[in-house]
Amino acid sequence: MKKAIIAALLVVTLSGQSQKKTQSFWDKLLRIAGVSATPGSLRSAEKTASGDIWLAAVAPKPVIQRITTGGGYNSPVFDLREKTVLALKGYDLYRIPTSGDPPTKLHTIAGVNKLVGVSRYDPGQLLVVIKNTQELPAAAMVSLETGVLTVIPHDPQSRDDQILLAHLLGWERVY
Repeated sequence: MKKAIIAALLVVTLSGQSQKKTQSFWDKLLRIAGVSATPGSLRSAEKTASGDIWLAAVAPKPVIQRITTGGGYNSPVFDLREKTVLALKGYDLYRIPTSGDPPTKLHTIAGVNKLVGVSRYDPGQLLVVIKNTQELPAAAMVSLETGVLTVIPHDPQSRDDQILLAHLLGWERVY
C-alpha cells in the first residue's frame, strides 16, 4: 500500500518579556519543525498575501482539496499530532481540519506576524514570529491549549541571533 504525503498550500489572492535563559536561542528554535530547513531566499518581514488553504496529496495521481473558503488565511503549518493545519486570519489562530470540516478559532494573538512550526518535543507549543513592544521581530512560543505567549529571549547584539530571526521571517524553505 502506498502512503500519500500531504502538503499544505496557500492559494494567494492578490490583494520583551524577561525570562531566565537556560538554553541558547538557537537550541530552543532548532527543536521546531521547519526551522532548520535552509531558506531558498530571505525576504523582509512584510505581511504576505492571504487566501484559502488547499491540501495536495503527493502521489502518482495528485489530489488537490480546498479546506477553507472565504480567503483571508496565511502562514499555514501542519499540526501532525492533531492531523490539522494551523493558520492565521488576521491575528486570529485557527485550527483547520484536513477533513474539510469548518475551521475553529483557537486564540487571538496580538502582534503575530507568522506561524513557523509546532515543537517536535512539546506538540502543544507553536513557534511564531511577533513584533515586540519596540516593533522589532521576536520569536515566541504559543500554547495551543491556553493561547499564552512566551517570548524567547535572544541577544539583539548577536549577529547569529539576528541571522536566525531573519531566517524565521523568510517565507520560502527548501526541504
